[in-house]
Amino acid sequence: MCTGGYVYNLEVDGLNNYFANGVLVHNCHHAASPTYRKILGYFKPRLTLGFTATPNRGDGVGLEDIFEDIIFERDLEWGIKNGYLSDIRCIRCDIGYDLRDVSSRLGDYATDELEKAVNVTSANKAIADAYRRYAKGQTLIFAVSVAHAKAIAQEIPESEVVIGGEDRRETLNRFIRGELRCIVNCMVFTEGTDLPNIESVIIARPTKNQSLYCQVVGRGCRLYPGKKYMTLIDCVGASAMNLCTAPSLIGMDAFLLDEEDAVDDEINIFDIPDEITRVMDTPKYWIRNAQIVDLWAKGKKYNLHGVNWFRTARGEMLLGKPKFRLPAPDKLGRVLWRGRKVPYQRALDEVYKSLCENFEDQRYIWDKTRARKWGEYRASEKQLNMVKRFLPEYDVSEMTKAEAGAILTRFFIGRDLK
Repeated sequence: MCTGGYVYNLEVDGLNNYFANGVLVHNCHHAASPTYRKILGYFKPRLTLGFTATPNRGDGVGLEDIFEDIIFERDLEWGIKNGYLSDIRCIRCDIGYDLRDVSSRLGDYATDELEKAVNVTSANKAIADAYRRYAKGQTLIFAVSVAHAKAIAQEIPESEVVIGGEDRRETLNRFIRGELRCIVNCMVFTEGTDLPNIESVIIARPTKNQSLYCQVVGRGCRLYPGKKYMTLIDCVGASAMNLCTAPSLIGMDAFLLDEEDAVDDEINIFDIPDEITRVMDTPKYWIRNAQIVDLWAKGKKYNLHGVNWFRTARGEMLLGKPKFRLPAPDKLGRVLWRGRKVPYQRALDEVYKSLCENFEDQRYIWDKTRARKWGEYRASEKQLNMVKRFLPEYDVSEMTKAEAGAILTRFFIGRDLK
């Protein structure tokens, strides 16, 4: 926040832009916190203007109470494709840790439990192996704790640890000159770090916090002479839902994939949507649609009101009868709905209200609780014949009405989504 100060006249040098009688909030994703609210409440500015590269908060709290609207936005994809940021190549490395029993606090893993889960010798050796196999050029590794950072560095002789509160100027100077190839840190380089020669970032600090994940990845996205792309290495294991990995940067939900279907090979970040769609846009996932929708909604904390949605591989929500189509939310959780951008939950609420008011006679289809009762029965011959028409080689002998309905929904109203 511009030193927390009140700005009477701020002229951006050379641009003749004036910002009068207002407050300018830098890294404004923090603005919903009590400390920022206290400052803004004290000044009561005529205008509050915020800037941030990561508008998503890890605790899920929105910024609507602070800022009325987003008046200008550019995302990661725009920055890369327009030459302002480095391209990203993504690698997913299974290093063997298990996060399934790690608790969550304020939208992210509880740090003390996370440290115990990941700071184990076998995992640290696997991180070092991933560094040797995949990292290119100057490398920055993010660890969970100081102890974790030191343990990883012990496995990588050419690395050094940077810890908050210690003088790091000489270490950074050697890193900038290329004399030091690898730095391991714990929450030191998440914001306000300008080391453009970073060519590889290793995420050894698992997170559910979209904003934090974008920040650490961003450390390697700056342009630098001779740098063709940044290598992003996600260290994963047996994880709970909503773990942020490379697909999270472009709004894809890779946590919905079965472990054997995860993309492990080096891949350009903009090829990920097609790869995930190729895997998930198949009967295996269609017939499990109800489970996938519930898992996705729980992870994103959306209330679906019990509507029997079909979710496509690219995130669109479909209803076959009555017909509704809800686009996938953007990276800020908004959706273009009836000519305006609204929070995704508001669109879900409006669909549910419309269903209750206008389609009560079809509730047995669109209400998941009622649909589940008849959906467990064997599919009708009419359903089976239609499924065979689309999937002649698929075994339909044990298919239920619900499974057949999901497949037919995909073909009849989702066939143009590939």
